[in-house]
Amino acid sequence: MSIRSLLLILGIVVASLGAAAFVLTREDRPDVTGLGLADAMRSDTTGFALAIEPREFVFPADHGPHPDFRTEWWYLTGNLAAVDPDAPEPAVPLIDLPFPDGRPFGFELTLFRVAASPPTVDTTDYGDWNTRQFYMGHFGVTDIAAEQFHALERFSRAAGGLAGAQAYPFRVHLDDWAVEAGPDGLPQMRVYARQDGVAIDLLATPAKPMVLQGDRGLSQKGREPGNASYYYSYTRLDARGTFETPDAGVVDVRGQVWMDREWSTSALDDGQVGWDWFALQLSDGRDLMVYQLRDRDGGASALSKGTLVEVDGTSRTLRLDDFSVEYSGAIGRVGSIRRERAGRSRTQRLGPLLGRRRSRRRWERTDRRRLRRDDGL
Repeated sequence: MSIRSLLLILGIVVASLGAAAFVLTREDRPDVTGLGLADAMRSDTTGFALAIEPREFVFPADHGPHPDFRTEWWYLTGNLAAVDPDAPEPAVPLIDLPFPDGRPFGFELTLFRVAASPPTVDTTDYGDWNTRQFYMGHFGVTDIAAEQFHALERFSRAAGGLAGAQAYPFRVHLDDWAVEAGPDGLPQMRVYARQDGVAIDLLATPAKPMVLQGDRGLSQKGREPGNASYYYSYTRLDARGTFETPDAGVVDVRGQVWMDREWSTSALDDGQVGWDWFALQLSDGRDLMVYQLRDRDGGASALSKGTLVEVDGTSRTLRLDDFSVEYSGAIGRVGSIRRERAGRSRTQRLGPLLGRRRSRRRWERTDRRRLRRDDGL
């Protein structure tokens, strides 16, 4: 089966961007009740920094927070499989190995920071709970063999040690959900979360170089200057650790993780209502990301883009003419959020870029599992 004719179908929605409601008790504080992520990405920008032009990225500082911008997130998803804990560690990166044949699992852990007011607002009289930053988190776990999906979320203010982010040493957390520098230091990361009988505890090490998305890391999503974000990705990280579900118990796992980092103040134009985002780790070692911005009239914005990452980490930008996204039917509810459309991404237009590659049947199934969709509501 060639990649040219391959139809990549979304089977399980692992991650979703929901609506956050932050309730503030003082009448003189900003009213952000019912603040959704898409709303935050086109709301009043007064007092916040804007993503105007490409910038130099500096690490590890840019792994940490950017409080002058209104929103940002640390976004990780992974495909894992159970392995024998006594088996020797592979001598080559996981990208060079067949995907494990053990029991398959998937996860998503995303931590969001949202500023309720710009840095120019004085909050010194708010006492120990003084903060203008709020955090929300999504934790999704899929146990494919048990046909179980667990969706969890949290919200907290960045005060009293409840949530926060820092660059030195790198750590972002929402209670005991966290992403932090690994024991060998960055860019290795430890990813862990636990709640209601599901848990992950992984060490993730980049198998490919970092990718700066868009124009040297500036991802333009609206036509107006500043309607953009700073965006970089690790499209493949080797992951090892433990995974827990009610049906499987605690198991040792190995697999691959995708990490996105993005921050902005305003990204969407008034005529845009959200986006659909896909990321695929292909069986030949390449990675594909596409996002389709949705206009209010139901069409796709010409600013929709993507990135094709080669095995060696080199990448090229894709335009809307290079891909298409189709929708079919409703797929019910995830928690309190109704999913109106199921998405699938056709790669027929990518034929000249992807070439003709044969794929064993096992890899066809794996590629479908590795497709993730993200709705910007």
